[in-house]
Amino acid sequence: FPPFLFAQSGADTLGFLKSNYSSPLLGSSFDKQLNTFGSNTLFRFGQQKGKFFYGINENYNTTLTRSSINHFRDEQNFNALLEYNLLRFLSFGVLLNSNIYSDDRKLNINTASEHNASLFTKFNWQNKVSLTPFGGYSLNGQIGEKDKGFIYGAELKAEPTKLKIASLSAVGKYLNQEIAPRKNETRMLTAKLESRLNSYSINTLTGGYSRKR
Repeated sequence: FPPFLFAQSGADTLGFLKSNYSSPLLGSSFDKQLNTFGSNTLFRFGQQKGKFFYGINENYNTTLTRSSINHFRDEQNFNALLEYNLLRFLSFGVLLNSNIYSDDRKLNINTASEHNASLFTKFNWQNKVSLTPFGGYSLNGQIGEKDKGFIYGAELKAEPTKLKIASLSAVGKYLNQEIAPRKNETRMLTAKLESRLNSYSINTLTGGYSRKR
């Protein structure tokens, strides 16, 4: 399928972080330009209960264009995370995400959907570096056609670590989507070196590698 831009989604973002759900949010906005009306609704919630963490994040956009025939466009991005801390440095859980795009509610020509379910194990070193291998299943749809297959990979998150004269942080993602008849790959690694000269100035050096196919 051709790529679609979903609300707050992207294959190059990290999906297994608790911080994606750490700031509770409930809000909506409305915009009007000539004969076009748009609304956006955001909901985010996460909570730690003992050894369990659960979080929900949803972003829904809808646009109405008024003419002789009303035209609706919808985008929805939904994520749900459940994680259990087995040990101080080891946890496991499940991540669900769903992306739905519809260019017209009355037609199925320009519609697309992606639904994923992944199991993961997270290794955490001193709350500084986390490595999360995962594997799951994906169901994609467009114009009445359904494709399905396996997804697997790993995510890396390194919080700023102090070196002699600077601090180093990094994020990385390795993702394979084997959804017949195609195979998608995402490779991403970004590192940042930051040195604070004084309370007013900071030197930052950022380098990265990214590939999709």
